[in-house]
Parts: sequence; structure tokens; C-alpha cells
Amino acid sequence: MQSIKKKGKVVIVGGGNAAHVFVARCGHLGIACDWLATFTGEARRLKAAIGNDGGIAAINTLTGQTWFGRPERISDNPAEILPGAALIIMTMPIFAQEPTLKIIAPYIEEGACLGAIPGGAAFDALIYETLGMSKAKQCDIFGTRTLPWACRITEYGKAVSILGTKENDQIVVNSSTRSFVINQVQRIVGHDLKYMPADNFLFLSFTMPWHPCFMYGMFSDWDGITPFKEQPAFYTSVSQTTANLISDASDEIIQLRNEIMKLFPAINLSEVTHAKDWMKSAYAASIKGTDLDDLHSMIAKNPAYRDLLFPMKAAQGGYVPDYTSRYLTEDIPCVFLVYKGLAEMVGFQIPIIEMIIEWSQRVMGKEYIVNHRLLGRDLKESRAPQRFGFEDFVAFAKIMGYI
Repeated sequence: MQSIKKKGKVVIVGGGNAAHVFVARCGHLGIACDWLATFTGEARRLKAAIGNDGGIAAINTLTGQTWFGRPERISDNPAEILPGAALIIMTMPIFAQEPTLKIIAPYIEEGACLGAIPGGAAFDALIYETLGMSKAKQCDIFGTRTLPWACRITEYGKAVSILGTKENDQIVVNSSTRSFVINQVQRIVGHDLKYMPADNFLFLSFTMPWHPCFMYGMFSDWDGITPFKEQPAFYTSVSQTTANLISDASDEIIQLRNEIMKLFPAINLSEVTHAKDWMKSAYAASIKGTDLDDLHSMIAKNPAYRDLLFPMKAAQGGYVPDYTSRYLTEDIPCVFLVYKGLAEMVGFQIPIIEMIIEWSQRVMGKEYIVNHRLLGRDLKESRAPQRFGFEDFVAFAKIMGYI
């Protein structure tokens, strides 16, 4: 197999917040990079913003440190950008990965190193489906659990603010060059965050039960009529009830993890942790001084979470919830339905997570669960194993290489 030790450029795929930071970071390190932005109009807007002598400034709002970078090329055409690429980093909302992979798959060379930050649940299944199993197995594939930074674009194509940096994260790599791949990704992200290898890609299907719990906690009792006077803070206004909900959902995930490891001892999911433990690990310095046994305190007092608001739409008299936000449209089909799909295949019940799915599908106008089973018309939009044609866990695990 070819490896990313071959000479070639880094390609950043995506046009959002984190993509801006990655471009700035590459420039700061003196790493040549190209920028592939496939959403309609994105590349044109980026070219216009950067111009002939501009670039991206990534400014850390906590430390004042600034990274600056300018891509060598910006394009929406993968045929111009991808041939010869040494390292391809997809960084975009999880829901955007599938349409992007369908566009770029024909131009990814065998032996390329391709990954996503974050990877998301069932990322490997998505790669196998879009690239084809044979080609995918000739590539170095990686995925991380989450983004390194909480970041927001302040001026498109010019500046992005880094609001906080996680202190560590997990990364999964499919190849014998695992250490080298991790080192390359680590270098680009920087050492403020430390990557720790997870054992297999199934780990990524146990992402934190995060955004939908916040949305349910804030809006499940809303009367559907009375507008909110202002947009509440997404994290720092968290209620004790919502924090308890997150903890209870995380309990179910740990129990599902334990059930899978009991049934299939060859599958190591020991890196899957409870939300409380993840917070302690990812934000140890930021939440120092808070009660580390109190999830509510860890969330509400985390400075990396400040200034982030609930997704809402302006309405007469104030604001109403935006149920088209990716906090639901991404996290339900691409995270929560994966929990449900795995649980269904091993005969395990996750009633709290199912309750959140059922509320979410109602407000989204979707149908995923029918009579407690993944039989809804919109399942095809999800990343549940059933969407890829799997009903039997053993067959799924063997094909994915978990056992």
C-alpha cells in the first residue's frame, strides 16, 4: 500500500468554521495546502474574500495567539485538487460528509490518506459505500471523535475565532501506518490537544449524546406558540434537568457498550466513556475548580462554551426554536439512530434515547422509528447500520472488521 509518506499536499475539504482554522494552521506551520469547497458558490466566495494577497487569520480569543495561512489553490472541482494529495482532511458537518464523498470519491487515489475531523458514527461504513470496499481498503482512513476547537467564522474567507480547544480526543486509523497517520494529524492540529488512538471504528458510533439532549431539555415543554424574549445560551444556561438527561442517556450508551463487549469479547470499546468522564478529560484545565462529580457545573461553568446560543428563528415578539438546525437534523439521524440501530441488533433497550428520537422526529417532521423499530420512511437519511443493509450484528461486525 502507498502511504502518506509520499510527497504531496494537504487538502482541506469543507468551507466552514473548522476548515478556516485548518487553512490558517497549515500556513502557520509552513505546510502547503489546497482548499476544496464543493458546496455551491463556496469556492467562489472564498476566492473573492481572500483575493490576491489575503489569507485566513485564526485568532484564539483566550490567549490572543494568531495563526495565518493562505491556500495555494481554492476550487470546487476535485479533479483539479485531489490528484497527488498526500493527506485529505474532511472537516464539515456530519450530514455533509455523504454528498461530499460522492463528489470526491472518483478522484481519490488508491493509497491516499483520507479522514474526517470529526469522523462521526459509522464513518467507515460510509467510506466503504462511497469509495467501494476494494478501494477503501487500499487507503489510509482515519476519523476523530470530535473537532479540536470550538470556533466561529468572524469574517468569511478572512478570519475565524477559536473560542476554546479540547485538551484531548480519540482518533481511529484503519491501517498499519497508524502511528504515522496520527503523528501527521497531530502536527497539523497542534499539541494543545493530544490525540489518543481508539481500537476500532465502532468507537466513533458512541459519540456523546449531546445536542439533542440540550434541544429536548430546552424545548420539549414549549407550548409551540409563545416566543422566547431572547435566544438562551446553549451550554451555560443548561438546567439541572437537562444535565441529568445527558447523564442518563450516557448511562444507556455505557450499558450498550458493555452489552456488546459481553456478547463479543473480541470487540474493544473500553475507550467509550460517560459524558462526565469525557468532560473531565477534554476540558480538564477549563473546568478546573468546578465540581467534577457534577455534570451541570462542568457544562455551565466551562469558558470554552460561552457565547454559543440555541439555534432559533426571529418571530414576532422574539424567537422560536429552529428545528432545522444541524443539532437535530445531523445528530438524530447520524448519531442517535446509530445508537438505536446497534441496540436493536443486539436486543438491548435504550428508552431515554428512544424518547429523544421520537420527540425530535416529531418536531422535525421525520419518521425514523415506528412502533419502537427502525422502520420509518426517512431511515435512508440516517447512518444506522440498517440503512446500509445490516440487520445482523455479527455480519455487520465481520464486514466492518470489528471481529
